[in-house]
Amino acid sequence: MKILSPSEITPFQLFFIIIQTQIGVNILSLAYTVSDEAGWNGWIAIPLGGLFTAIIMIVIWAVYKRQRSSLFEMAPYLIGKVPGAFLNTLYTLFFLGIAAVALVLYAEVITKWIFHHTPVWAVLLIMVIKAVYLVQKDVQVMAQFYVIISGALIILIAAICVGLFDANINYIRPFGQNLDLPSLYHGMKSSILAIVGFELVLIFFALTKGTMKQKLKASLAANVFVTVLYTMSAVIPMMFFSPKEIEIVPEPVVYMLKAYSTPVFERIDLVFLAIWIVFVLTSYSTYVFLASKGVTTLFPAMKYKTAVLVVALLSYLLALIPRNQLFIDMVTEWAGNISFLFIAGFPIFLYIFSLLRKRRPA
Repeated sequence: MKILSPSEITPFQLFFIIIQTQIGVNILSLAYTVSDEAGWNGWIAIPLGGLFTAIIMIVIWAVYKRQRSSLFEMAPYLIGKVPGAFLNTLYTLFFLGIAAVALVLYAEVITKWIFHHTPVWAVLLIMVIKAVYLVQKDVQVMAQFYVIISGALIILIAAICVGLFDANINYIRPFGQNLDLPSLYHGMKSSILAIVGFELVLIFFALTKGTMKQKLKASLAANVFVTVLYTMSAVIPMMFFSPKEIEIVPEPVVYMLKAYSTPVFERIDLVFLAIWIVFVLTSYSTYVFLASKGVTTLFPAMKYKTAVLVVALLSYLLALIPRNQLFIDMVTEWAGNISFLFIAGFPIFLYIFSLLRKRRPA
């Protein structure tokens, strides 16, 4: 059996890296978001959003199949050295920005539900230190950690399914009624933004050993898994809360679990959040890794470990900008709108250019 280098991962590990990156802050609030955008049948938009992300994954795979290199290497080749460097800069800033937004949303939830009186800077500093320690290791170590910690998905899924004990399917019936196209579009947009993270394959396809089919199957399987999980995280709370109730609970999953207790755990919601923190860590860590790879591409003289420190520090400082709820909503909306350009617009643009270029030798 061939031994992988520290900078290589297997398709199996790619599967878990995608899952760990896609599952993040939005799993707590997706039911609230889609019901607000598309009514009680808004959950239907989530599978459609998953289908859209699968299509974009295939587009990215098709570009990689022709070029056999990561985004940061292929961009200068496809569109020219200067435009390629500019696009790489934009992607590096995008990855950095998403990392900072993840910290902002994490701080909002964690200070509301657990650390009510702990300073935000301290809450975020712990997260950043853990991410730096993880990302500074080689990608193989990072992938192994993601695989091991994915065992917590069983507890995460079980906790969400607890709501089925008091679910009322009539809250989401009749299926599809009064679901107009504009509402469906907005619901799809919200669900796509919740599943953001799949664009990591722009970099990770080149780091993954195996055949082209193995890489595509692993990425699509991960996307299906996350789509099903997000659909569950929306449907079950929407059957637990009435349509009027869910309008006033911004984190329906946590509010739902707060209603339950066991002889062992009095607060199931806190157990759920403790596990959820790990998934936020892995999602944030991936974006720090991606941004750091971009920094080392733009500044070849900079060592990777130094780039990780720079990216982590910048994301930390950005997340500490004084803010209120209006500011958080504005930043989230901005990040959502610009994300479509990076997760769909640019990949399609690169695919078109790849068709105009000869295939690179494998």
